[in-house]
Parts: sequence; structure tokens; C-alpha cells
Amino acid sequence: MGNDRIVRSKPVVTTIFVVAALLAWWISRDEDKPLFKLDQSLRHDPDYFFENFETTVMGTDGTPRYRLFADKMFHYPDTDTATLDNPKIIVYMEGATFWDVRAEHALLKQQEGFVQMQGNVIMQRKVPGSLSDQKIDVEILTSDVDVYTEKEYMETEQAVTINHQMGRTQSVGMRADLAQRRLFLLSSVRGRYDPAQN
Repeated sequence: MGNDRIVRSKPVVTTIFVVAALLAWWISRDEDKPLFKLDQSLRHDPDYFFENFETTVMGTDGTPRYRLFADKMFHYPDTDTATLDNPKIIVYMEGATFWDVRAEHALLKQQEGFVQMQGNVIMQRKVPGSLSDQKIDVEILTSDVDVYTEKEYMETEQAVTINHQMGRTQSVGMRADLAQRRLFLLSSVRGRYDPAQN
């Protein structure tokens, strides 16, 4: 009988020790600290947003260099980037000429002066027309264009269609140096001359 009491008391002693350990942990724990700490650096949530976003960057002479518009802008602090819905960039050139660049979406890196225009992209160079109206001198249809606003430079690796006064030119890949007014077509270049457009 003495052995039966010893055998039966072992589970009771073990249970008491487990309960005591749990009670000691409960009393000593810091209730202000969560049991599981989330690494906030892994989150990609916006910290602020704008609707009908618009900003203008001025040159040293006090005239606008470019303007950026979007239906919505969301800023993400973990990457210091912003996403734009229906973005439009106006890049001002000499005189009244400017480039009007539109896309479906965009990624903005403010520190680098970089805008990645995503989806279908329409680029139009507009020049003064009659009665102060602007007319489209060149239209470029492409997708996924990287825009370097400080350098006035754009590039894409995608298919490009250029409609101009002399007809239509197509290529795969393009680099556009707006400041120097130079357009580089990278590969598979072909064109059609249309004198009726003159």
C-alpha cells in the first residue's frame, strides 16, 4: 500500500510544479509587451495618400520644369516610394513646347527623381498652334517607361510606335533625351512614309 501512495503522488507533484511554473511566469511577465512582436519593417502599408494629386517642380530661373498629376497617390514609408493612379507628367521645353506623358499607373522614387510609368503609355510632344492652341507634333505609344525627371530623359525596352508628320515608325526599345531633342530606337526599326500627312 505504501508503494501505491508513492506512485499516485507523482502525478500530483508534477501537476503542482507545472501550475506553479505557469503562475510564476504569469506574475513576472510584462503585460505591456505583446507575446509576439511583429517586425514593422516587413510591412508595406501606406502612411498617407492624396486624391487629385498635383505637384510642380520649378527651375532655377523660376519657371516650371515639370508638373506631375495623379488621380490618387499612396506613399509607402518602408521604401520611401509612392504609387500613382492615372499619372500624367508635363515636361516643359523651350518656348511653349512641352511633353505630355500619361500612363495607367506609376511608381515614384522622389529622392532619385525617377518615375516608372507602368502599363500603356502615351507620350505627346505638343507645340504652339493657331490661336494659342497646342497641336500634337509627335505621339509615341508604348508601355513601361522609365522617366528621369532631373535629366529630362526617358527609356523603355518595350515595343514603340511613333506617329509623326512624315508617317509612322516602329521599334523595340527607345531612349529619349528630351533636353538634347534626340530619340534613339534600339532594335527592329521599321517605318512608313505617308506624304498625305504633310
